[in-house]
Amino acid sequence: MNILVVGCHRVGSNLARALDLAGHDVSVLAETEQDLERLSSFLDYEFSGMTFSGVVVDIDILKCAGIENVDAVACVTSDDNINLMVAQIATEMFKIEDVICRVTDPVTKEIFSQRFGLRVVCPTNLTVDAVASSLLEEAAEDTVTFGSNTIGFDLTEAEAALVGHPATNVIPPAGKMLFGLLRANQTMALITAPAPTIAAGDKLVWAEISD
Repeated sequence: MNILVVGCHRVGSNLARALDLAGHDVSVLAETEQDLERLSSFLDYEFSGMTFSGVVVDIDILKCAGIENVDAVACVTSDDNINLMVAQIATEMFKIEDVICRVTDPVTKEIFSQRFGLRVVCPTNLTVDAVASSLLEEAAEDTVTFGSNTIGFDLTEAEAALVGHPATNVIPPAGKMLFGLLRANQTMALITAPAPTIAAGDKLVWAEISD
């Protein structure tokens, strides 16, 4: 396939590398030349595709990057709004059917996937699903790798004195942060703003960098 990857931070550079190694024709469009340097940071690997830099929502820049001739577009910058704009441009203006958009906000993901028909990947949802599944299966500590770091997760019972209070009232142990609440019905509540309230039967999900 001829694939255009828009964005070249940690996700975009690793995606471009994976697609390139899989034998696809890959082009990468990034905001700056400095972003593109990530493609040269891998050991024992040299990117074989084309690279471009510029304002990624600019129609002329997208044309220069070859969007008119690609089979698929992956919108994976670090900005949800930019990803959504590029995805809509690729879908509506260039009539590309295979467009994937990375969105970190689960609410935004639902809106644009349901109302606008975009194919949206939400890393927040994927992480929550993976962590919750691992914790429920193991009922103990588990890990997830992000880039070069491994994050360890473990569970503790919420003390009775915390019930009815916002999760931000919890004082974390040294080196850990409160990642979420595992509810009695086996759903996960992330520690976001506004903070969720701790209920009876909740378990505290702790996260810490383990390497």
